[in-house]
Amino acid sequence: MSVVDGWKDDELLDRVHEAVRITDPPPVRLRDAAMRALTWDHELEAMQLLYDSAAEPVGVMRGAAAVTARDLTFGDEELSVEISITEDEGGATTLDGMISDNTMGDRVIDDPTVGVEVADGSAGDVDVVIVQPNRPKRQVPVDEHGRFLVTVEGMVAGIVIVRPEGRRLATGIFSLDLDAG
Repeated sequence: MSVVDGWKDDELLDRVHEAVRITDPPPVRLRDAAMRALTWDHELEAMQLLYDSAAEPVGVMRGAAAVTARDLTFGDEELSVEISITEDEGGATTLDGMISDNTMGDRVIDDPTVGVEVADGSAGDVDVVIVQPNRPKRQVPVDEHGRFLVTVEGMVAGIVIVRPEGRRLATGIFSLDLDAG
């Protein structure tokens, strides 16, 4: 450590850091991304974003009316997860999702709720965990067809899928904003 005009290096750097923090703080988006990176489990396998309805030009798929849902699809060679994000009149945000096994093809099952046989490529026995910055992780029930439904709070979320053999895949953090794109 050196001393210049009575200033020690560490003291000078602390003062410069404080001046920059006050006069030119990092954008909130950058700060939030850094916080998400610190809370994310880096041993997860990332699923690729394959589709985001918010990226569609207005009038092509979404129309000029108010957006009432946002659809996302994430996947890899083994699994895909389709998520519909909706917001009710009270402002509650819901994730309605379905996990599919990309390696098995469609299986035909008898679905008594619709009275016909339907194709089912469900992922079978998986666990789904909702991950959000500064919130506890939440395990979500998944039915035998790979469907899950959960109400979430906040601005962003991520989904972790845990396979019975221990493989853990993640969607990554995504915005809950219906118009984000």
